[in-house]
Amino acid sequence: MLILLILQQIGWMVGAVIVVAAVFYFIYRYLLTRKINQQENLRLKDLDDVKTKLYTNITHEFRTPLTVIIGMAEQIQGNEEEKKLILRNSQSLLRLINQMLDLSKIDSGHMRINWVRGNVINFLKYIVESFNSLAASKNIQLLFYKEVDEFEMDYDEEKMQHIVSNLISNGLKFTPENGQLILHVNAVKEGDQEQLIIKVKDSGIGIRPQVIPHIFDRFFQVDE
Repeated sequence: MLILLILQQIGWMVGAVIVVAAVFYFIYRYLLTRKINQQENLRLKDLDDVKTKLYTNITHEFRTPLTVIIGMAEQIQGNEEEKKLILRNSQSLLRLINQMLDLSKIDSGHMRINWVRGNVINFLKYIVESFNSLAASKNIQLLFYKEVDEFEMDYDEEKMQHIVSNLISNGLKFTPENGQLILHVNAVKEGDQEQLIIKVKDSGIGIRPQVIPHIFDRFFQVDE
């Protein structure tokens, strides 16, 4: 009987040792995995920093010769059509490069907002009117529909122009001939504050429902 009790005690002790050892093993594995993940995250961050610096430096190098080309093209006498073509394409490339630099500033947290205060309705109307000739060339009716005549607010003119111009240009790109694109502006009151609502609506092909969750993913685009 005594031997049986001793064996039972030994069995309990062995079981307890196994349980404790298993707990320590899983804690060790967890801490090791977390350390490996932290090191991998640091490595990826360092790699991303190097890529961002390289990307920024290359973009800067592109901007300098393009600025020179634009300056020389503006001084060309005669050959007006060729001159316009050179300027238009050079300025388009320069805009893309500036946007790429803006992207790198966003990634590094150095993007600044240059606030101005004014009637944003007039500014939005100006942006829409700059697309009139493009819309007319595609026989697309471009409309600016405002429900308020004036809305004083702080905004960044350059970034507002980038956002709204991108929406309008994409709308015109995917709207068929004889279609319609409307930029609709309204103001709504939320508590003590008024909010500006900007909507761009077109009669284009639209976006498939299954694609909508991805439209804000960086660099995401669809074939159609």
